[in-house]
Amino acid sequence: MEKIGWLGAGKVACSLGKYLKENGLAISGYYSKSKESADKAATFTDTKSYDDLTQWAEDSSILMITTPDDEIRGVWNELYRKCPSQLEDKIVCHCSGSLSSDLFEHAGDVKAHPASIHPVYAFSDRFTTYLQLQNIFFTLEGDAVAKERLNQIFASLPNRIIPIETRNKGKYHAALSLLSNSMIALYRVGTDLLKDCGEGNWAEAVEPLVRGNFENLLDKGVVEALTGPVERGDVKTVEKHRKALKDCEMADRVYADLGEVLIKIAREKHPERDYTSMAQMMKTRNNKVSKMETERTTL
Repeated sequence: MEKIGWLGAGKVACSLGKYLKENGLAISGYYSKSKESADKAATFTDTKSYDDLTQWAEDSSILMITTPDDEIRGVWNELYRKCPSQLEDKIVCHCSGSLSSDLFEHAGDVKAHPASIHPVYAFSDRFTTYLQLQNIFFTLEGDAVAKERLNQIFASLPNRIIPIETRNKGKYHAALSLLSNSMIALYRVGTDLLKDCGEGNWAEAVEPLVRGNFENLLDKGVVEALTGPVERGDVKTVEKHRKALKDCEMADRVYADLGEVLIKIAREKHPERDYTSMAQMMKTRNNKVSKMETERTTL
Protein backbone atom coordinates (compact mmCIF):
# COMPACT_ATOMS: atom_id res chain seq x y z
CA MET A 1 0.00 0.00 0.00
CA GLU A 2 1.17 3.52 -0.83
CA LYS A 3 2.09 5.60 2.22
CA ILE A 4 1.85 9.37 2.05
CA GLY A 5 4.42 11.36 4.01
CA TRP A 6 4.03 15.09 4.59
CA LEU A 7 6.96 17.49 4.63
CA GLY A 8 5.44 20.56 6.23
CA ALA A 9 2.65 20.62 8.79
CA GLY A 10 0.51 23.63 7.95
CA LYS A 11 -3.14 23.99 6.95
CA VAL A 12 -2.96 21.96 3.74
CA ALA A 13 -0.89 19.12 5.22
CA CYS A 14 -3.04 18.78 8.35
CA SER A 15 -6.34 19.05 6.52
CA LEU A 16 -5.49 16.70 3.66
CA GLY A 17 -3.69 14.26 5.94
CA LYS A 18 -6.72 13.99 8.22
CA TYR A 19 -9.14 13.77 5.29
CA LEU A 20 -7.18 11.10 3.40
CA LYS A 21 -6.62 8.99 6.51
CA GLU A 22 -10.30 9.11 7.43
CA ASN A 23 -11.04 7.90 3.91
CA GLY A 24 -8.83 4.86 4.22
CA LEU A 25 -5.49 6.00 2.81
CA ALA A 26 -2.22 5.27 4.62
CA ILE A 27 -0.27 8.19 6.10
CA SER A 28 3.28 7.59 7.30
CA GLY A 29 3.53 10.89 9.16
CA TYR A 30 4.96 14.40 9.26
CA TYR A 31 8.37 16.01 9.08
CA SER A 32 8.79 19.76 9.59
CA LYS A 33 11.50 22.23 10.45
CA SER A 34 9.28 22.93 13.47
CA LYS A 35 9.14 19.73 15.51
CA GLU A 36 6.27 21.21 17.50
CA SER A 37 4.21 21.62 14.30
CA ALA A 38 5.02 18.06 13.21
CA ASP A 39 3.99 16.75 16.62
CA LYS A 40 0.66 18.58 16.50
CA ALA A 41 -0.07 17.35 12.98
CA ALA A 42 0.83 13.77 13.91
CA THR A 43 -1.38 13.90 17.00
CA PHE A 44 -4.27 15.36 15.00
CA THR A 45 -4.03 12.64 12.33
CA ASP A 46 -2.98 9.81 14.67
CA THR A 47 0.24 9.28 12.71
CA LYS A 48 3.96 9.63 13.37
CA SER A 49 6.10 12.73 13.90
CA TYR A 50 9.59 12.46 12.40
CA ASP A 51 12.74 14.26 13.45
CA ASP A 52 14.90 12.51 10.84
CA LEU A 53 14.43 13.46 7.18
CA THR A 54 15.98 10.27 5.83
CA GLN A 55 13.75 8.03 7.94
CA TRP A 56 10.70 10.00 6.85
CA ALA A 57 11.65 9.50 3.18
CA GLU A 58 12.37 5.81 3.81
CA ASP A 59 8.93 5.20 5.34
CA SER A 60 6.96 7.08 2.65
CA SER A 61 6.24 6.10 -0.95
CA ILE A 62 4.65 9.47 -1.77
CA LEU A 63 6.68 12.44 -0.53
CA MET A 64 4.21 15.30 -0.30
CA ILE A 65 5.90 18.69 0.11
CA THR A 66 3.55 21.30 1.56
CA THR A 67 5.93 24.11 2.48
CA PRO A 68 5.41 27.68 1.19
CA ASP A 69 5.99 27.92 -2.56
CA ASP A 70 9.32 29.72 -2.33
CA GLU A 71 10.71 26.95 -0.10
CA ILE A 72 9.76 23.93 -2.21
CA ARG A 73 12.82 23.97 -4.47
CA GLY A 74 15.18 24.25 -1.49
CA VAL A 75 13.43 21.37 0.27
CA TRP A 76 13.71 19.24 -2.85
CA ASN A 77 17.42 20.05 -3.18
CA GLU A 78 17.92 18.98 0.45
CA LEU A 79 16.11 15.70 -0.18
CA TYR A 80 18.11 15.11 -3.35
CA ARG A 81 21.37 15.80 -1.54
CA LYS A 82 20.78 14.03 1.78
CA CYS A 83 18.80 10.93 0.91
CA PRO A 84 19.02 10.08 -2.81
CA SER A 85 18.81 6.32 -2.22
CA GLN A 86 15.48 6.76 -0.42
CA LEU A 87 13.96 8.50 -3.46
CA GLU A 88 14.07 5.61 -5.92
CA ASP A 89 10.61 4.77 -7.30
CA LYS A 90 9.06 7.34 -4.94
CA ILE A 91 6.58 9.99 -6.02
CA VAL A 92 7.84 13.43 -5.05
CA CYS A 93 4.92 15.83 -5.14
CA HIS A 94 3.93 19.34 -4.05
CA CYS A 95 0.55 21.03 -3.61
CA SER A 96 1.31 24.44 -5.12
CA GLY A 97 -1.21 25.85 -7.57
CA SER A 98 1.23 28.10 -9.40
CA LEU A 99 4.31 25.86 -9.62
CA SER A 100 4.71 22.74 -11.72
CA SER A 101 6.61 19.50 -11.20
CA ASP A 102 9.43 20.92 -13.34
CA LEU A 103 11.04 22.36 -10.22
CA PHE A 104 11.99 18.83 -9.13
CA GLU A 105 15.15 19.04 -11.18
CA HIS A 106 17.12 15.84 -11.80
CA ALA A 107 14.36 13.69 -10.27
CA GLY A 108 15.07 11.14 -12.98
CA ASP A 109 18.68 10.83 -11.85
CA VAL A 110 17.49 9.23 -8.60
CA LYS A 111 14.59 7.41 -10.32
CA ALA A 112 11.95 9.53 -8.55
CA HIS A 113 8.67 10.47 -10.22
CA PRO A 114 7.73 14.19 -10.01
CA ALA A 115 4.19 15.53 -9.79
CA SER A 116 2.05 18.30 -8.39
CA ILE A 117 -1.49 17.89 -7.11
CA HIS A 118 -3.49 20.97 -6.21
CA PRO A 119 -6.79 21.12 -4.29
CA VAL A 120 -9.15 23.65 -5.86
CA TYR A 121 -10.06 25.10 -2.50
CA ALA A 122 -9.04 27.75 0.02
CA PHE A 123 -7.79 26.18 3.25
CA SER A 124 -8.73 28.41 6.16
CA ASP A 125 -7.87 26.32 9.21
CA ARG A 126 -5.48 23.48 10.12
CA PHE A 127 -7.94 21.46 12.18
CA THR A 128 -11.43 21.95 10.72
CA THR A 129 -11.08 22.36 6.95
CA TYR A 130 -10.86 18.58 6.42
CA LEU A 131 -14.61 18.43 7.14
CA GLN A 132 -15.31 20.39 3.95
CA LEU A 133 -13.22 18.43 1.43
CA GLN A 134 -15.69 15.79 0.23
CA ASN A 135 -16.71 17.63 -2.94
CA ILE A 136 -13.57 19.51 -3.95
CA PHE A 137 -11.66 18.84 -7.16
CA PHE A 138 -7.93 18.31 -7.52
CA THR A 139 -5.75 19.12 -10.50
CA LEU A 140 -2.84 16.85 -11.33
CA GLU A 141 0.26 17.13 -13.51
CA GLY A 142 3.59 15.31 -13.61
CA ASP A 143 5.29 12.34 -15.20
CA ALA A 144 3.25 9.36 -16.43
CA VAL A 145 4.13 7.03 -13.55
CA ALA A 146 3.29 9.59 -10.88
CA LYS A 147 -0.03 10.47 -12.50
CA GLU A 148 -1.06 6.83 -12.84
CA ARG A 149 -0.27 5.99 -9.23
CA LEU A 150 -1.91 9.12 -7.83
CA ASN A 151 -5.01 8.54 -9.94
CA GLN A 152 -5.24 5.02 -8.54
CA ILE A 153 -4.99 6.33 -4.97
CA PHE A 154 -7.65 8.99 -5.47
CA ALA A 155 -9.99 6.55 -7.23
CA SER A 156 -11.20 5.40 -3.80
CA LEU A 157 -12.23 8.94 -2.84
CA PRO A 158 -15.37 10.89 -3.79
CA ASN A 159 -13.19 13.67 -5.20
CA ARG A 160 -12.48 14.09 -8.88
CA ILE A 161 -9.15 14.86 -10.55
CA ILE A 162 -8.67 17.09 -13.59
CA PRO A 163 -5.40 16.53 -15.48
CA ILE A 164 -3.58 19.63 -16.72
CA GLU A 165 -0.44 20.15 -18.75
CA THR A 166 2.71 21.19 -16.93
CA ARG A 167 3.09 24.25 -19.18
CA ASN A 168 -0.36 25.53 -18.12
CA LYS A 169 0.17 25.74 -14.35
CA GLY A 170 0.77 29.50 -14.39
CA LYS A 171 -2.35 30.23 -16.40
CA TYR A 172 -4.36 27.81 -14.26
CA HIS A 173 -3.40 29.55 -11.03
CA ALA A 174 -4.01 33.00 -12.50
CA ALA A 175 -7.52 31.86 -13.41
CA LEU A 176 -8.20 30.66 -9.87
CA SER A 177 -6.94 33.98 -8.51
CA LEU A 178 -9.36 35.86 -10.74
CA LEU A 179 -12.22 33.69 -9.52
CA SER A 180 -11.37 34.15 -5.85
CA ASN A 181 -9.05 37.00 -4.83
CA SER A 182 -10.02 39.32 -7.69
CA MET A 183 -13.70 39.01 -6.83
CA ILE A 184 -12.86 40.42 -3.41
CA ALA A 185 -11.07 43.32 -5.08
CA LEU A 186 -14.05 43.96 -7.37
CA TYR A 187 -16.37 43.97 -4.36
CA ARG A 188 -14.10 46.51 -2.70
CA VAL A 189 -14.12 48.79 -5.75
CA GLY A 190 -17.91 48.72 -5.87
CA THR A 191 -18.49 49.33 -2.16
CA ASP A 192 -15.93 52.15 -2.11
CA LEU A 193 -17.90 53.87 -4.88
CA LEU A 194 -21.10 53.43 -2.87
CA LYS A 195 -19.53 55.13 0.14
CA ASP A 196 -19.17 58.24 -2.03
CA CYS A 197 -22.92 58.18 -2.61
CA GLY A 198 -23.95 58.63 1.01
CA GLU A 199 -23.63 57.24 4.52
CA GLY A 200 -25.17 53.86 5.20
CA ASN A 201 -24.53 50.18 5.70
CA TRP A 202 -23.66 49.44 2.10
CA ALA A 203 -22.23 45.99 2.82
CA GLU A 204 -25.59 44.90 4.20
CA ALA A 205 -27.50 46.68 1.46
CA VAL A 206 -25.72 44.90 -1.39
CA GLU A 207 -25.57 41.46 0.28
CA PRO A 208 -28.83 40.16 -1.32
CA LEU A 209 -27.68 41.46 -4.71
CA VAL A 210 -24.20 39.92 -4.50
CA ARG A 211 -25.34 36.63 -2.99
CA GLY A 212 -28.31 36.25 -5.34
CA ASN A 213 -26.26 37.05 -8.42
CA PHE A 214 -23.51 34.61 -7.47
CA GLU A 215 -25.97 31.83 -6.67
CA ASN A 216 -27.73 32.50 -9.97
CA LEU A 217 -24.38 32.30 -11.79
CA LEU A 218 -23.54 28.94 -10.23
CA ASP A 219 -27.05 27.60 -10.76
CA LYS A 220 -27.72 28.76 -14.34
CA GLY A 221 -24.27 29.36 -15.81
CA VAL A 222 -22.61 32.48 -17.17
CA VAL A 223 -24.83 33.14 -20.19
CA GLU A 224 -28.23 32.64 -18.59
CA ALA A 225 -27.25 34.53 -15.43
CA LEU A 226 -26.32 37.70 -17.32
CA THR A 227 -28.61 40.69 -16.74
CA GLY A 228 -28.18 44.47 -16.73
CA PRO A 229 -27.71 47.35 -19.18
CA VAL A 230 -25.03 45.68 -21.28
CA GLU A 231 -27.20 42.63 -21.89
CA ARG A 232 -30.16 44.89 -22.74
CA GLY A 233 -28.06 46.98 -25.11
CA ASP A 234 -28.79 50.13 -23.10
CA VAL A 235 -25.95 52.30 -24.41
CA LYS A 236 -27.25 55.52 -22.80
CA THR A 237 -27.16 53.98 -19.32
CA VAL A 238 -23.65 52.64 -19.83
CA GLU A 239 -22.57 56.05 -21.12
CA LYS A 240 -23.92 57.65 -17.93
CA HIS A 241 -21.98 55.10 -15.88
CA ARG A 242 -18.77 55.93 -17.70
CA LYS A 243 -19.36 59.65 -17.27
CA ALA A 244 -20.02 59.20 -13.55
CA LEU A 245 -16.69 57.41 -13.23
CA LYS A 246 -14.67 60.07 -15.03
CA ASP A 247 -12.86 61.02 -11.81
CA CYS A 248 -12.26 57.38 -10.81
CA GLU A 249 -9.75 56.22 -13.39
CA MET A 250 -9.17 52.77 -11.94
CA ALA A 251 -12.87 52.02 -11.43
CA ASP A 252 -13.64 53.24 -14.95
CA ARG A 253 -10.90 51.07 -16.42
CA VAL A 254 -12.24 48.02 -14.58
CA TYR A 255 -15.79 48.85 -15.69
CA ALA A 256 -14.79 49.18 -19.34
CA ASP A 257 -12.55 46.10 -19.44
CA LEU A 258 -15.15 43.90 -17.79
CA GLY A 259 -17.78 45.49 -19.97
CA GLU A 260 -16.05 44.14 -23.06
CA VAL A 261 -16.29 40.66 -21.56
CA LEU A 262 -19.97 41.21 -20.76
CA ILE A 263 -20.58 42.12 -24.40
CA LYS A 264 -19.10 38.81 -25.54
CA ILE A 265 -21.42 36.97 -23.15
CA ALA A 266 -24.40 39.08 -24.25
CA ARG A 267 -23.71 38.16 -27.87
CA GLU A 268 -23.82 34.49 -26.89
CA LYS A 269 -27.17 35.02 -25.19
CA HIS A 270 -28.63 37.22 -27.94
CA PRO A 271 -26.86 36.52 -31.23
CA GLU A 272 -29.61 38.41 -33.06
CA ARG A 273 -28.80 41.74 -31.33
CA ASP A 274 -26.34 44.34 -32.51
CA TYR A 275 -23.89 45.32 -29.78
CA THR A 276 -21.62 47.43 -32.00
CA SER A 277 -22.41 50.75 -30.31
CA MET A 278 -21.99 49.19 -26.89
CA ALA A 279 -18.59 47.81 -27.85
CA GLN A 280 -17.47 51.24 -29.08
CA MET A 281 -18.61 52.78 -25.79
CA MET A 282 -16.51 50.33 -23.78
CA LYS A 283 -13.42 50.99 -25.86
CA THR A 284 -13.75 54.78 -25.54
CA ARG A 285 -11.52 56.39 -22.89
CA ASN A 286 -13.37 58.40 -20.28
CA ASN A 287 -12.35 61.89 -21.42
CA LYS A 288 -13.94 61.09 -24.78
CA VAL A 289 -17.10 59.86 -23.04
CA SER A 290 -17.50 63.29 -21.47
CA LYS A 291 -16.96 64.98 -24.83
CA MET A 292 -19.57 62.76 -26.53
CA GLU A 293 -22.10 63.55 -23.78
CA THR A 294 -21.43 67.30 -24.13
CA GLU A 295 -21.81 67.23 -27.90
CA ARG A 296 -25.11 65.34 -27.74
CA THR A 297 -26.46 67.77 -25.11
CA THR A 298 -25.49 70.73 -27.32
CA LEU A 299 -27.24 69.23 -30.30
